[in-house]
Amino acid sequence: MIRTILCLSFLLFSFVFGAVVSGINMWFQPIVTLNIENKMQETISKLRVRWRSDTIQLETIVSHLYPNESVTLNIVASGGGVGYQVDFKMDDKESYVSSNLSNYVTPGKYSIELK
Repeated sequence: MIRTILCLSFLLFSFVFGAVVSGINMWFQPIVTLNIENKMQETISKLRVRWRSDTIQLETIVSHLYPNESVTLNIVASGGGVGYQVDFKMDDKESYVSSNLSNYVTPGKYSIELK
């Protein structure tokens, strides 16, 4: 009887521990990871990524992306997927330049090179 209680307690503890760890690490969440690399010879003063899905609409702005550097952005894609558009501003420009990089992606890892 005690052996059964110990086994069930261990199984319950293992399940709860696994659920807590997966929640902390955001495992099983529909995450879109977008890695953007500056392959140009100039510094990007501001990089803007506009995210849009049926449940969210937001903007991520990154300052000073130097040549051959990259930035990784993560977003939870609730609803199955998310659309994005990438624009950037060079040091000497006043307005954003459209990179013509827009796409609809499902959860996973994606890479973009700005040339």
